[in-house]
Parts: sequence; C-alpha cells; structure tokens
Amino acid sequence: MSERKDEHVLHLLRELTERTLTEDEVDSAAEHIRECEDCALEVKFGRELFEAALTQGLTHIASERLVVHAESGEPLSGVESTHLAACRACQQDLATLRMLPDIEAMDLPIPVMSTEPLFRSGSESPAGDLPTTETPHASRSPREDRTKAPRSWWPLRVSWPIGWAFAAVALSALAFLIFGPERGVDTRDLANVHALELRIPRSVPDAGSFEASWMEAITLYQRANYAGAVVALEALVHENPSHFEATLLLGSALLLEDQVGEAIETLERSETIATTEADRSEARWQLANALLRRSHRDDARLAADLLSRIAEGPGSHAAEADALRREVVRRLPE
Repeated sequence: MSERKDEHVLHLLRELTERTLTEDEVDSAAEHIRECEDCALEVKFGRELFEAALTQGLTHIASERLVVHAESGEPLSGVESTHLAACRACQQDLATLRMLPDIEAMDLPIPVMSTEPLFRSGSESPAGDLPTTETPHASRSPREDRTKAPRSWWPLRVSWPIGWAFAAVALSALAFLIFGPERGVDTRDLANVHALELRIPRSVPDAGSFEASWMEAITLYQRANYAGAVVALEALVHENPSHFEATLLLGSALLLEDQVGEAIETLERSETIATTEADRSEARWQLANALLRRSHRDDARLAADLLSRIAEGPGSHAAEADALRREVVRRLPE
C-alpha cells in the first residue's frame, strides 16, 4: 500500500466519478491511483455508488455529460441511458440543450470530455476498474484547452427552472388580476338539490325496447340508485336525443351523483328541447340549482337570471324561485 498520503486524490472523488476533470488532471489522478490501493478502492466504490444512485433516481446525469451528448452525439453510458429514460428532469435539460441555436458559438464554459471511458477493466490495481490515459483523447478546439477544471454547467439545471417558476408566478398573478378568481360568490349552500318526484308508469305488455328501458331507468332513479340510473338514461338519450323527460332525468341524476359539470350541460340541453313552458320551467329550475351548486365565476348571475324567468312563468317553482333569486342577488357584489 502506498505511503504517499500527501498525493491522495480522494478530494477529487466526485469529479472522477462524474468525469468533470481536465485531461491533465485525469492523467495525474490515474498515475496515483495505480500506485495507491486506498484511492483505487475509494474511486471504485464512488463509481459504483454514483451508478447506483443514477439507477435509483437519487441523482442526475452530470450536466457536462448532457452538454457533450447534445452537442456531439457522444453516447451515454448504459447506466446514464437507463436513468435518462426514467428521469423527466434530465430529459427536460437535454431537450433544452437541443433547442439552443449553437452551443459551440456561445461563450460558455462548456467542457469537452474524452471519447474514452474514464474507467476500464485491468489488473494494474486491486480495484480492477481504473482511469486510463492510454487511448488518445478526442481533438479539442483552442477554447477548450484549459489547464484548470472547467466550471460545471450548473445554470442549466438551476436557472432554467427558477426562471420558468418566476414566469409562471407572474403570469398567474396577471391572470388573477385580469380575470379574477375562478370561484366567485359562494352559493353552494343555496342549491336546492333533490330528486324529482316521479310516478312509475304502468307496465305495457307490448311496449317496445325503448319504453321498457325507460321504465327500468325510472325505477332505478326512484330507488335512489342514481349511478345505475345515469348509465340507463345515457343509453336512452343517446338513442333518442330529443326525449325531454329522459334528458331532464339524466341531468337530475348526474347532479345527485355530484357530477355537476356534466349535469349542467345535460340540463342546458333539456331546456332547449322542452316543448311546453312547464317543462322548460322545470329544466330551468334544475339548471339554476346546478349552477348554484357549482358556484364558479358568473354562475350566480346566470342562476339569478334563470330564477327570475322561472318566477315570471307559470311553473310550480315560481314563488320558490323568486325567494331564491332575492337571496342570490343579495350576495352578488355591487
């Protein structure tokens, strides 16, 4: 075992593992490691630990490796390729690098790595896998000929996400100021969500398949099996889109299942296909309560308008709609 403790290269363990040293530093470190069993074992352990961390997603591919891979197409190692396939952060960094116009033309401290692997199998040391300098390094431009280790490409993984984060916050604040919050006046407590009062029609022996399915859907709804009623009613409405009662009942079942968005779309459709004022009033009543239940921006104003039209009509909800409209209007901002 070597006694030259003053020349140990353990302080370069990370750079050796991540391949961020210059050619001269690699040569010097390799010469020492061949003679020092302690350093050889530490370097081997460091490499295995780094590769294990890459495989498990505990670290990322060295930025310099990504730069060279994007610039010259130098292949990544097997472990690095496996990590890249599973790591979204490294994929985003690589995509960003590939979008840059010309990396060589930019005045950035980008290191160029050797085309040869840092570690190779051999019998020069007890570690087995040691740095090698026997194969000539790839040619480098004068700008890349440095005597000191180049700075890491740390801004790539740090500054880009920070910049995007600040931009996202600024855009969110601007959107909030322009459009206001998605939720406006909270009217969810005013929603009068209840099942429609239905009478199961008497069974007809020679009824067709549609009428039989319609009676089955009504039975499911009356038994408070709203999930089953939704499935049955969706099939009926798909078969006969102009069937008002099935469309209205589907909207009510969706609302009772708390599928408010779909309920609103269905109830809006039922209002348009209603043929009598009484049917239209019932559709508007269900729709107004669905809007109050959702309570998004402008829903309260839309509900107040519907309630006003119901109160002025001949439907059975006129008085109730007028009282509810006054409460909704009272909560609206001036």
